[in-house]
Amino acid sequence: MQAFKFRFLSLLWVRSFLLFAVVMGAGGRVMAERLQVTGQAPGDLPTARNAALADALRAAVERGAGVELLSRSASRNMVLEADEILTESFGFVRSYEVLSSGLGADGVYRVEIAAEVEPGEIGRGDALALRNLVRLKGSPRLALVVTETLAEVSPDQHPVRDWLEMTARELQLNVVAVEVLREQEAKVAMRDELLDPTQPSPLRQRLAQEADYVLEVALDVRHVEQGSFGGNLPHHRFVVNGVARIYQPDTGKLLATAPLGGTGNARSYQKDIAAAATDAATKAMAGDRTAQEGGVWPAMRGLLSQWAADLDLGQLVRIELPSLDSASVDQVLAVLDQQDSVGGVWLRQVDSAAGVTIDVESKQTAYDVARLVEQAGPSLRTDLVSAHYVRLVAGSPKVADRSLLIGGAAALVLLGLVVLIWASRRRSA
Repeated sequence: MQAFKFRFLSLLWVRSFLLFAVVMGAGGRVMAERLQVTGQAPGDLPTARNAALADALRAAVERGAGVELLSRSASRNMVLEADEILTESFGFVRSYEVLSSGLGADGVYRVEIAAEVEPGEIGRGDALALRNLVRLKGSPRLALVVTETLAEVSPDQHPVRDWLEMTARELQLNVVAVEVLREQEAKVAMRDELLDPTQPSPLRQRLAQEADYVLEVALDVRHVEQGSFGGNLPHHRFVVNGVARIYQPDTGKLLATAPLGGTGNARSYQKDIAAAATDAATKAMAGDRTAQEGGVWPAMRGLLSQWAADLDLGQLVRIELPSLDSASVDQVLAVLDQQDSVGGVWLRQVDSAAGVTIDVESKQTAYDVARLVEQAGPSLRTDLVSAHYVRLVAGSPKVADRSLLIGGAAALVLLGLVVLIWASRRRSA
């Protein structure tokens, strides 16, 4: 009887275990369900690609995890909201694949994705989501350009740079060393040139070869008061002002910006004034460390949002042309728009003095895009090419055409010599 009872209980346990495994397996299949969704954004937005990809990821998270991203927020700037949705969605999206993307004839940019979504926890901050994004997409090469002025802190100490490098390591970002550009003259030159992208320079082009993006941080911390708080706690009060900016080095295009500090009421309860200034600076950089809001985090989200869009949708190449007539501009646009590798073409500027500016989304290199424009444009030749920038100028017939003419002339001369030699031999005979 005992043996029968033992066998019965053992069978019951095995059946229960198998049932549990089936349920968990079904649950696992639900968690790994492949969702197909489409995101869209008005095509005339400068950030249409990022916004459409963010919209697709948000739809996947809402369907797969039952979470409404940014439901805790009120009305926000559309660019900042798209960056935050895209990065926060990586706390739930296990993986995804872009099925199609591009600018439609109706002027709407659409992205269709297939995504695997798993349950997550909303409101836990972006650090985990940002690390997951880097894990899935790899890390861009990030150059740091830091100007920090801190009260009573030794010039040999760089707490702002140290904080940025530590945070980049936490996010598993690839920070590249560009020591020559950290010299004061180079920093000033680069800042001026980044603000004027119409004037490409060797300095900017060299930086573009070493880094995909530049994070420029300027922070000023000034001591204004030393006293006690509430009558008994000693403190230092500082005025903190600064800004963090993310640039593409070759185009000078501003991708994201975040104000730092901007308050005259930054207090630190460190006794030493240098330690207190460092404390005030790192607080301005970190913002709300728990939620990863404020501070430098909006710039970091903008950086990774652009990185994901470039990888998945194709890089955005800025093309600058000399002044052209409307028929020639239309011809260039038509040739680009007909290419399978081109997801979108945006005419940004037509000016008789400044020339024509076109943005092209392409999965080809900027050099290949330049070749397409040369074929489409009348007497255009490439003057400068970098990762995201092409400048063409008006010129004489293209090098290929001149080479053909020279080759043809040489062939005619050679043929003439052959004929003369043949005729001379016939006369001798």
